Parts: sequence; structure tokens; C-alpha cells
Amino acid sequence: MHQQAALDSPSVQALFALLRAEMWQEPELACTLTAEEWGAVVDEAQRQAVAGLAISSLVRFNVALGQERALKSYSLLMQIKQRNAFMNKQMASFVGFMNKRELPFAVVKGQVVGSDYPNPDVRTSGDIDFYCDSTTFPKAKAAFEKMLGRDLSHDQSAKHVEFEAGGVIYELHSMLSEFAHKPYQDYLNRIVEEDVRTNTATVDVDGTAVPTLSPTMNALYIFVHIYYHLITSGVGLRQLCDLAVFIHAHRDEIDKAQLDEWLGGLGLRKGYTAMGAALVEALGLPEAEFPFALTEKDRKRGRKILKNMLRMGNFGHDARKTKKLGLLHSMETGWISLRQCLSFYALCPKDARSRVPYLLTWFLKRRTGHTD
Repeated sequence: MHQQAALDSPSVQALFALLRAEMWQEPELACTLTAEEWGAVVDEAQRQAVAGLAISSLVRFNVALGQERALKSYSLLMQIKQRNAFMNKQMASFVGFMNKRELPFAVVKGQVVGSDYPNPDVRTSGDIDFYCDSTTFPKAKAAFEKMLGRDLSHDQSAKHVEFEAGGVIYELHSMLSEFAHKPYQDYLNRIVEEDVRTNTATVDVDGTAVPTLSPTMNALYIFVHIYYHLITSGVGLRQLCDLAVFIHAHRDEIDKAQLDEWLGGLGLRKGYTAMGAALVEALGLPEAEFPFALTEKDRKRGRKILKNMLRMGNFGHDARKTKKLGLLHSMETGWISLRQCLSFYALCPKDARSRVPYLLTWFLKRRTGHTD
């Protein structure tokens, strides 16, 4: 489907209809496809990491898929539900671990955003990402090193420490995203740290009170996460769904003036409204619930984002031609990042201007074999 289907094709519109029906619990599904065509829609939903949402709608509306496809789809739905139940138990243990050691933290994305869906158990779960401020970060890292019995320094990037525990990947963040334009990076680091130190927001995840960012900061960060992946590797519909349900669920708690100030400080006002246009067009977020007015230019940019998501797949995985790690894989990574950055230059020009020279140098060094 992803090799041929256009944004306005019946199959893509059917996928959007399934997502809207699940996210907003719509009473009807105004789509008529054959069992084979619905099967292709399920394949695309799986590629975009929204299979649970799509299949949940198909089950609710008793859509005929054919026996074999129906069994596979239902089995996949059960696996997603079981994984969410497992993740929720792990989340409860993790929160207990942090609270027992009196380590302040904020969980972002994942199960926290999942709690805003009408049926949280059908959202495809991922890792557990959490943030600790500059004072707490080294203490939290040391606590996990003691628990795991190993040094995590070699698992640390500029942004986070990654480790596996109990069948779950954890990312302990010292900063929540990476901007190429240093003033933007410094600004984001400062406002996130201030938010976590002064904010007492929690979200109920299957009976566990999970600390998270304030509603306004989450409305910013969920978008920043999408933006970062969009301009570096590509991003899929799961993240777009997360932003839509979050804005809908917290529409009365988001401080629009504060959000606008933060977006201005990061040069991302155009990017945010472009993403908002995509939420409204594809996923049916009521335009009145989006924090800012949308223009025709926003809608044009929003459609460009949607087309790219359909082409690239979840985090751009299916847009790759080189699957094996090595020089060619690295070169393709650099080329994809450069292409994505240039394609969405208008969303945040200053960050793109800082990122492009680095990507060009990085790509050329690998092409010529000079990696030092």
C-alpha cells in the first residue's frame, strides 16, 4: 500500500477513518472496502505502529476481513493488549523504585500519553522514557547501575542513558531533544528543568500515579519529539495520534500564551501549526481544540508532513534500502537526514541552517572514507 497509495486514496482515507473512529469513539465507520483491501489497510496500520487502534475499530464495527486475516489481526490485537498490561506492571515497579529513593523524575510519551486514549490497551507501546534534572540525573544513573550491577557510561549518549531491565528498554534523559541551533537547545533544557522542578502533575496509569510534565510542557514536548524525528529520520502516524489525543484530553489545561512563548523561543511556531493542520485533516481533531488558528499555508505544510509519514513509515524504518549495518547504512542515514532536514526547512529555519552544514560534512566524510 505505501508504495502506491496517495494521501487522498481510498485506502489511506480508510486508515484515517479507522484511527478517528477509535480515538474519538465515533458511532459509525463510513468506509466500504473489500476484505482484501481492508487487509492492505491493516498492513499499513502495522507499518505505522497503529495496528491496535485500527484493528480495534474493525472489531467494533464487525468488518469482514476473511477468516485467515481476521485471526491474524485479532491475535495481533491481543499481543498489543498483553504488552500494554506488562508495561503497566513494569511502570508501577519503576515508579516505586524511583519514589523509594526519593529521586524526582518525569515520565514522557509512552504509557503516559497512552492513558489519554479511550482504550489505552490498544495503543502500541514502546520504551519507558523519563527525565531527571541536572541534580538528580547522576543520582538516578548511579541507582540503576547499582541495581543492574554494571557501569552504564558506555550506554550514554549526549541525550540519555539507555538500558534494559525486566524486558523493557528504559531511557534516562538528561535532555529531552537535540537541536542543532545551540540557543534553542539551551532554551529547551532550561524550560524543561524549570517545569519538572516546579510542576506536580501526575497521570494515572492503570492505578499508578506517574509523575510527568505539566500539560502545557507535554503539549510542547510531544510535538518537539515528532519534529526531531521528522527532520532526521522520518516519523509515523503513532506519534501524530499521540499528539492529537493529548491535545484533545488536555485542551482546557494547556496555557496557550505560555505554549506560544515557548514555541517562539524554539523557533517552532510554524512547525507547530503545520502539525496542527495534519491533526485536523487526517485525524479529525476539532480545529477549535487546537491551541492556535490555522492558515492555508499551515494546511499545505500539514499535507506535506502527512505524505512524508506515509512514505517513510514509523521512524523511517521502511524507507531504507540498506538494512545491514556498515558504511553504506551510515551513508544512507546521513542522506535521509539531510533530505528530511531540507524538505522541512520551513518548519524551523534556524535549526535547519545549523543542522545542514553538519550533515553535509558528516555525509561527505563517510562517502570519501574519512571518518575522523
